[in-house]
Amino acid sequence: MATSDKFLTAEELRRLLEKSHYPPDTRDYNHLTEALLLQQENSKTGWLRLIKNLQIIKNCPRQKVNVNSVEVLTMLNPARKQSLTSTTFEKNPSPKKCFLCNLEEEQKGIGILNNKYIILANPGVTFRGDLTIASTKHENQILKGHFKDMIEIAKLLTNFSIFYNGAMAGASSTHFHFQGSYKNRLIGELQILKLLKGGKINGSYLTALIDTSSLKVLSVERFLRKTIVIITHKAESLISFFEKFYECIAEVSKDIRNFRHAPDFGSYIKSMGIKETEGRMNIMLRYEPGGEYFICVVFPKLTNRPTFYFENDANKIILGFAIKESLGTIITFRKSDYKKLINNPSLIKKAYTDTTLPDELFQRLIEKIKEYK
Repeated sequence: MATSDKFLTAEELRRLLEKSHYPPDTRDYNHLTEALLLQQENSKTGWLRLIKNLQIIKNCPRQKVNVNSVEVLTMLNPARKQSLTSTTFEKNPSPKKCFLCNLEEEQKGIGILNNKYIILANPGVTFRGDLTIASTKHENQILKGHFKDMIEIAKLLTNFSIFYNGAMAGASSTHFHFQGSYKNRLIGELQILKLLKGGKINGSYLTALIDTSSLKVLSVERFLRKTIVIITHKAESLISFFEKFYECIAEVSKDIRNFRHAPDFGSYIKSMGIKETEGRMNIMLRYEPGGEYFICVVFPKLTNRPTFYFENDANKIILGFAIKESLGTIITFRKSDYKKLINNPSLIKKAYTDTTLPDELFQRLIEKIKEYK
């Protein structure tokens, strides 16, 4: 997939850094990633599709909407059309070549973790600096065996939050990848951080599920969507807990059956050639180098499509609920959908209710989490 001509060389990166306000330190992945973005955004050397989409988002209409006392940001963003209309994991996906195995001619990236992954600019931008961090070989979009890598990437890209969308929870490609974005760009991320610092977000509050010297696990209540927050100073504690959590959410998810417009858990995923085994979830992970601790936020999911996505033309609203929506940024590419959403907060509430893990299953997940030793 990622042939040598797709990697920017250390010398190319150094020259780019020397022209920027960043020190020319090719050991710092925050600086290297900014150099990559500068190269890809350059009208002479860069990627025209990315450049065009960056121009589009400068003028995107956006509006905060109060939904049950929780603010979300609604955005009309034509640059996200390809992601929002992706049917990769729907019942009968059309055969398509893997766009992460067949990078466009202008796409360049930088290797990370001994070139196990390639960092790329994400053309479906919501904010400048959005990243795709793809495996350099084609592997299925399943987190098992990759969570330690997510931790290592978060420790190297400390200016960024690292994201994961499960195959049946909003991912648009079967090719294994993370995403990234500069920290504190998404409204839900800021709200969670405020709650963790003791601030108030209207009616939302935190409930402790586990509270030890090495690990804190909390649930965010009255937050529109089910949300679990994990905080620890130790990578080993995060790995140990997440391995158990991964088993628990898969076990609970076995009862995702006969929900309207949500595929039964464990069904055959045609585009990956396997049966579903991974609990549906979106994840945000960030490392705070000042305090040397991790914040991992997990959004357990029922599905990624609200029920009105399946309605007839007059009532259809095209949304996909993945990590950015879980983090409070509701993105649509059609003006008619945007107007419906900003003028009717109940539609946004319904979209969250339709896609988050139902109350009964979430309560079972919480009880399993509390059993962790």
